[in-house]
Amino acid sequence: MEQKKENEKVTLQEFEKNVQFVKDQIKYKGLADENTDKEIEKIINSTSAKNTYVVKDKVEANFGNKAEFELNFNRSEKDGRLFFNGFKASLTNKDGEKKEQYIKNKFGGITAKEAVNLLEGRSVLAKMKSKAGKDYEAFVSLNKKGEKTASGNNKLDLVFANRVNVNNTVVMSKLKFDNDKRKEQTIKSLEKGNITNVTFDNGKKGMAVLNPYENKLNLYDNKMQRLDFKETLSQDNSLEKSKGVKL
Repeated sequence: MEQKKENEKVTLQEFEKNVQFVKDQIKYKGLADENTDKEIEKIINSTSAKNTYVVKDKVEANFGNKAEFELNFNRSEKDGRLFFNGFKASLTNKDGEKKEQYIKNKFGGITAKEAVNLLEGRSVLAKMKSKAGKDYEAFVSLNKKGEKTASGNNKLDLVFANRVNVNNTVVMSKLKFDNDKRKEQTIKSLEKGNITNVTFDNGKKGMAVLNPYENKLNLYDNKMQRLDFKETLSQDNSLEKSKGVKL
């Protein structure tokens, strides 16, 4: 990699380490592909301090939606170091309607897939920082009233993570698991805002989405038709429920 004049205040080794760090950030966000190296090389050789490039078809969305991501970069005028600022996630539905949300790189560790989950209307567990600088976790979702920030981004609704017991919601929903590892994977998937494959108490397959606002799971069949909880119970549990046994 040719070292440019802007980088005279850092060694070639330091600069290459910086570039690799940026590539690792992109990979963590789930946005790395076969064009990443080429696009980063273009940015390094650009005369502009601010650069972007677009990634399409990297994340599979639901319901016929299409997702694309505009990655934003800065190069320091002082020493030429490269910074990955964040990405703008765009979701277009089959009718051509488009939703967008800008995700700062440091905000909550939100990945590209989780950004799609937010745009599709689900909640995602994120690491947050208070105005006082204290770290905490919360389930975030896009503001249901459609309110925007001064910069035009969607405002966020949140529920503090300590008010949501995901394990308990899974237990109370009487989902079946082959083993503890599968249960743990399901909990992590729900926390990421995924539409998650599950097996109901009655043995049928379906889907679940975490609803942190009501501290419960929303349950669906394989065609994403909403199910009442009693529809997912085995015959024995249905009888117990009808007798008033607390589940």
